[in-house]
This record gives sequence, structure tokens and C-alpha cells, in this order.
Amino acid sequence: MREKEIIAMQEEAVDKVFYLQKVGMFYQAYNHAAFALRHLMGYKIKQYTRRGKEGVCMAGFPVSLLDSVLEKVKENGGSFSFMDEKKNLVSFMGVDGSEVETVVAEKCCPDVLTLYHSYLEKLSCEDKLKLIVMLAERMKTI
Repeated sequence: MREKEIIAMQEEAVDKVFYLQKVGMFYQAYNHAAFALRHLMGYKIKQYTRRGKEGVCMAGFPVSLLDSVLEKVKENGGSFSFMDEKKNLVSFMGVDGSEVETVVAEKCCPDVLTLYHSYLEKLSCEDKLKLIVMLAERMKTI
């Protein structure tokens, strides 16, 4: 599921249902879900500009902390559910997701592709080939 779709689902629920999306070894929360994580866990929120459009607020945490986050949701009167068997998408509700402007840690960060591009430019051809082989191997395990 795409970031845009998750944000749309939250908006349809009038920002009362929030989602955590597993992205690699992290869970990410967008907009009001990021603010809910801020209220619950004290996580920093970053705002990213997406192709010149309005920014998206995001907070994230390592997969290993999911149980701690969900426990905190329960402690604060909220509930959660796993949207699929692999826990790639988790919904939670019943917690404060109100926006607090002052908690946004950084604005206008470069997007991931820009960061990868600048990283790849610095690699030798041999290192680029090693990286491609490693990524191909990882894709086989997914």
C-alpha cells in the first residue's frame, strides 16, 4: 500500500483511525498518525516535501519496538488490529492524534531517491555491482 493511500484512509476516518506501515525494518506513521506516536512515545516528527506538493509529516520506529508501541496504545485507552498476517499494516485508534506544529523536527528533507542517487554516485562500478547482487539476493527471500 502506498503512503498516499494510507493518508487517504486516515482522512476518510476523520483522523480517528491511524495506520502504521512496515517499510523494511521500520514502521512508519504519516500525518496525524505521526502526531499520535509523538503523543504516545515522544518520537520526533519530520516533514517531507513530496514533488513540490504540501509536506507529509512522518514518524517511525524499528520493527523491534512494535510491541512497546502497541502496549502504550492500550495503556492510553486505545486499541489496535493487524490488517494482514505479516503485520505489514497495523491500525490503531482511541488515542490523541492532534497536530502540534512545534514538534516537527525538520522540514523539506530530501526524498529517499535523492539520497540514494547521491550515495550511488560515490560508489565504484565494482561496488555498484556488489550492491545490485546483494539486493537481488534479498529480493529472493521476500
